Amino acid sequence: MGYTHYWDNRTATANEWKQFVEGFRAIQQTLKAHHNISLAGPLGTGKVIITDSEVSFNGADGNDFETFRMTREGDGFQFCKTGYRPYDAAVVATLMLAKRIGFASWRSDGEQADHMDGLAILNGAFLNQGWIDYSAVGASKESSVSEPLTTILNPNFGTLCSLLATHVLVVTFTKTDGTVRVMRCTTKQDEIPTEAVTSTANRRGSHKVSNIRVWDLDKGDWRSFNFDTIKSVELES
Repeated sequence: MGYTHYWDNRTATANEWKQFVEGFRAIQQTLKAHHNISLAGPLGTGKVIITDSEVSFNGADGNDFETFRMTREGDGFQFCKTGYRPYDAAVVATLMLAKRIGFASWRSDGEQADHMDGLAILNGAFLNQGWIDYSAVGASKESSVSEPLTTILNPNFGTLCSLLATHVLVVTFTKTDGTVRVMRCTTKQDEIPTEAVTSTANRRGSHKVSNIRVWDLDKGDWRSFNFDTIKSVELES
């Protein structure tokens, strides 16, 4: 079938669906604010459908493909092909959200690297809403997410991707030749020159399972580092 996402969701409780809708709205905000991705209604035009019974959307601005639709009652086995269009990240993030809440399971034909944008968006939405596990970013539960962080302790892969999408980080890591490198980097679009911003599809080939591609602010170019070789991460802005 090509690149396709599959899911199965049971009937969500009222509280689960409320969490899902709130989470999806946060995903929308993160998509627009930090990734410049807009969503449209099921047919690629009009507004996204968000009701007490369903969430349904497609890509906007000519980037539509197949409709994504999830209902509270559950429709059994469902699937959606996105053609790697930008809204694919929203589909992945939404499916991850439903699974995290606990009323859905999903799988995909894609590789782990294909889902990193969706994971970063979901974690970014959780971070912006104060829902994220603070222990994963080295802050106490009493602190506000708007307060500046210094050293980020042992971030997981998804948390690091989401922080890169919204902040400038100082990452210290070991290069393949064994030397240690300190890099000021980000994937935040307003920190990257317009001409250097390329599509996810054009950069997909650079991804390996544990590699993260970033904009090196000092070199003024795209660079990658291996997540498994990170020695420390600090938040600059």
